[in-house]
Amino acid sequence: MAEQGLVSFSSKLLWFIYPAAALLLVFAGWSFYSQQKLKKIIALLKAAEKERQESKETGTEISELLTRKEGEVYTLLMQNKSNKEIAGALFVEVSTVKTHINNINKKLNPLNRKNIKSSVPVN
Repeated sequence: MAEQGLVSFSSKLLWFIYPAAALLLVFAGWSFYSQQKLKKIIALLKAAEKERQESKETGTEISELLTRKEGEVYTLLMQNKSNKEIAGALFVEVSTVKTHINNINKKLNPLNRKNIKSSVPVN
């Protein structure tokens, strides 16, 4: 099985037959994953690629829609920060954060704060 540059083979067999070679590969930065783990990684990569393609199809990147400060607020919102935490991180007043969130709402058109996170994928 080989997809997205990931290759799986019996790492148990490699460790048993070629322990020195296996150690060299690990020291060279190689990683060994089980079939189950590889399937999860591939599924995540496919989902991320699908989201990226859907974002491309809309023709608009979030960085093109928001100002620099709105982008900073948006990033902190994605980290589930409160308005007060965002204000502290950006050294602005809470009212300024609320203004930026209102502008984000207008530009991205989500129904509420919770929907901001799902309105535009973060790239």
